[in-house]
Amino acid sequence: MIIAAVQKTAAILGGAAIIGRYRSEDTFTIDVKERIFVMKVAKAWEEEGVTIPAPYNRTIKVLFAPDKKGVNEITFSHALIHANSSTDSHTHDRPELIIIMSGRGIAVCNGVQMPVEPDVVLWIEAGEEHQMINTGYETLKLATVFIPAYTAEFNYNRCLEAAKKARENA
Repeated sequence: MIIAAVQKTAAILGGAAIIGRYRSEDTFTIDVKERIFVMKVAKAWEEEGVTIPAPYNRTIKVLFAPDKKGVNEITFSHALIHANSSTDSHTHDRPELIIIMSGRGIAVCNGVQMPVEPDVVLWIEAGEEHQMINTGYETLKLATVFIPAYTAEFNYNRCLEAAKKARENA
């Protein structure tokens, strides 16, 4: 897959590609006609992430963000919502793209419920109240994107604070 992409890039640029190596664990270099392209790499299975406690039991893995691999343009995360759990109902000051990777559940947006399953993609406008609910027995895995980016620290802290407030109000 990487080789095909490099060959296509080389063809577009009119030159033969020399496939580089991982410069480090998170960058891969490609040399095409004396131009160096650096691709940032995240291996989600290696990322520990942050566990959000009950009542919003989930694990969030921010893979790219300004403070995560120096990606200033977007925040890209995996959210693993554990069986019979959910996110808090919340809003953002920017839009959110959510891709359902695996599992099944319910998306709630401004009070309207919709079933979700793998390959469903949601666009949540800034200011819309939304929540993801795992109704099944397997993990509901989401890929999420924010543009403009939030920092990983901000993203983690917002979720941790919501869980803390819910426990205090219970």
